[in-house]
Amino acid sequence: MRKLIIGNGNVTRAFLAILDSLGERRDITVCDSHEGMSGERMIREHHDCFDAVLNLSSAPTGALIDLCQRHGLAYLDTAYSWPGDDFIGVAEYAANVRDELRPREGVALLHGFGMNPGLVEVILALYAPKRPYFALEVDTDTAEAAAADAPKIWGTWCPENHWYETAHASAACSMRDAFLKELPEALHHGRRLTAGGREFDFSVTVHDETGYMVTNDPNCRGAVFLYAAPRVISEYFRALLAAGRELEEDVPVLHDLKGEECVGVAFYDGTDASIRYVMNRGDHAKAFRSFGCNGTCWQVACGVYAGMSLLELVGKGESLTVSSAMRIPAYRACILSALERVGFSFETLDGYLDVSQVRREIMP
Repeated sequence: MRKLIIGNGNVTRAFLAILDSLGERRDITVCDSHEGMSGERMIREHHDCFDAVLNLSSAPTGALIDLCQRHGLAYLDTAYSWPGDDFIGVAEYAANVRDELRPREGVALLHGFGMNPGLVEVILALYAPKRPYFALEVDTDTAEAAAADAPKIWGTWCPENHWYETAHASAACSMRDAFLKELPEALHHGRRLTAGGREFDFSVTVHDETGYMVTNDPNCRGAVFLYAAPRVISEYFRALLAAGRELEEDVPVLHDLKGEECVGVAFYDGTDASIRYVMNRGDHAKAFRSFGCNGTCWQVACGVYAGMSLLELVGKGESLTVSSAMRIPAYRACILSALERVGFSFETLDGYLDVSQVRREIMP
């Protein structure tokens, strides 16, 4: 399958490094907007050179899917990207996601094959209890710069997207009656919780994987995404918010780091004395040594690799997220085999979250 990758940023470079390590880099063309290359133009003018498009950029999801349908190209992305630069409300965002992820005749669509959305959803298929529960997606990033001359402010993934999701987007959760549900204003800037024995300031973040979790597991009564970014960028964003300022400078993404990003799901049924937490550790230093990227980008690139492997199996007219793909035995086996090849695994912890804090701060 001949693949066009749109975007040559951090995730693309991590993904290509993974392919190189496995000896699987072939039939790939990279379209880099920084070199004046337009993904939409590449599809229009050279669609006969490709069988699939991997959108690893912030190019609008809907526009690229429309082009892929027109030219019969399979499509994969790591997350939904709405059109324009302005924030849109939770209800409109949810409506756009559900509309643009609808099945399209003649093409296969894989959406949200990154980490979150993406591989975090594998956890529900493998570890969720067979009884009603709430899914608490918990992401803690303890990254610190390894080099003494590192910039003062930096992030581990796209700082602009991070800013809009935490500073401009309303807090949201997903419930049985709502794909995404806007939460009260008081929750918009997060909660301080203990995770793994350490205190973190979590943002309650709008993310479409919570909707996929609830939609695809009848036992999942609700889901929420709690994100604790690296301290350096969290403090910077809080200072901007306190001063009523917008993000104006270009914040770099740093890769030479120590620490880790732990991304997983805690399962809570309302009565638990202890909460089971299943997660993946993205070791920043290890990823940098092996692939020249931080652990965050490695995690996302592993999701892309799983999606790329699945593209060979998915039939035309199918539109899948990781959550829905894991419900189909052949697709599930393909995803798990891909994760084994890249060394991506999960571990289970008990007592990672404080039950009393969850009951007091999250469940209402």
